Amino acid sequence: MGNSNKKGKRQLEASKFGDISFKVDKSSYKAGDTISGNITINLLQAFPGNILFLKFKGKEVVHIVKSFFVGTVTQDAIYSQNKNLLKQEIPLKIWENAQVLQPGQYEIPFSIAIPLDVPSSFYQQGFKYVASIYYQLEAFLQPHNKKDPKPKFKQNILIQETLKNVQDNYSKEINTNLHTMKLISKGSNKLRAAFSKNYFSAGEAVKVAVELNNSQSQLNNKKITLKLKQKLSLTANYMNMTEVFTKAKCKISGVPAGALINSEILSLTLPSFLSQEAITFDLKKPQQHKLLTYSEDSKFLSTTTKSSLISSEYFLEVSCKMEGLTSETPKIEYPIQIYHEKC
Repeated sequence: MGNSNKKGKRQLEASKFGDISFKVDKSSYKAGDTISGNITINLLQAFPGNILFLKFKGKEVVHIVKSFFVGTVTQDAIYSQNKNLLKQEIPLKIWENAQVLQPGQYEIPFSIAIPLDVPSSFYQQGFKYVASIYYQLEAFLQPHNKKDPKPKFKQNILIQETLKNVQDNYSKEINTNLHTMKLISKGSNKLRAAFSKNYFSAGEAVKVAVELNNSQSQLNNKKITLKLKQKLSLTANYMNMTEVFTKAKCKISGVPAGALINSEILSLTLPSFLSQEAITFDLKKPQQHKLLTYSEDSKFLSTTTKSSLISSEYFLEVSCKMEGLTSETPKIEYPIQIYHEKC
């Protein structure tokens, strides 16, 4: 979690009065939690105002680049949209007996509740798109003359939405009738996968117990693969984008025709989240040329989330690659949730 306190011209002007900062009690929060902390005001000279405000906002932002042919020339257009998810502004402290705050240090505690229904903090960038859900706390002193600069401090807040339909120890079994592309029967096989749970965080090891009964099949199984996949759907000004990404995978040797395996373990270590410090894209001023240079990086995860403009879903896929050109691939998919590890 970082802050966003770049000093523009107005902030440099406000700094003549002193500075304002705060610390919160945790590095990340769950939906429904209460954020608590202390605001510190250091005034070097008298400030022409007597109200301290606390602002809590959340926003989702999507930028998508689409390419079009104009004659024989390819042209790119950027589609952008943002929506407020949360916006609260409260007068935290009013010095009623003073129209001017005198120089000195002030300590003001605060607490503010996070709504239960907010989506998770989210960031993902790739070729021709960037999408973000972010939350921010801001404390500022309001001058009597609103044209005057105001000392302020902002900090991004990491929020995890409530996990839904949490499940432990789930297994699924499928029977597949195998055929060549010319519909010649090649027998059948039975695939079973046992999953320990449906909620994971970055860096965790996912272990799936797999059984493949290939004894009734005339085809060799070449390999068994476990993949972590993400389905990402974005909307920006009526322009839609949906992509499925493979974020991680592992495999084991296959099973010959007429044979079977019992409880082989497939183990997959999940990638990490992209750090706040690595995010350099300016969401307020999207630069089309930057979006055209990004590529999807499977080394990083984003969270599971669902909002008006962004949908991020994950699932584990166990598949069996069969020998030859068959019309069927035995496959089991299991939806999971990716959450912030610190919440």
